[in-house]
Amino acid sequence: WHLERPDVLITVTGGADDFDLPLDQKDTLLQGLMSVAKHMKAWIVTGGTDAGIMKYVGEAREKYAAHVPLLGVVSWGVVKGRHQFTDARR
Repeated sequence: WHLERPDVLITVTGGADDFDLPLDQKDTLLQGLMSVAKHMKAWIVTGGTDAGIMKYVGEAREKYAAHVPLLGVVSWGVVKGRHQFTDARR
């Protein structure tokens, strides 16, 4: 992937349930996170799902800081289409 080694790792964890914040607070929080990540030459690591705070971090990266590396670490059991990687007939 030719990524430079980060100066900082930022981990964002939390439940995958709905994460409800008023829109202005959510935007301020996520814009701030992306600003810090850019300036600190950070990578962001999440739980890798499209739910809760992890979903919002992905959306914020797309909107504010597309070049900031975002790594999702997820349990194998929740990977959609995982059979494509293990199907012996392929």
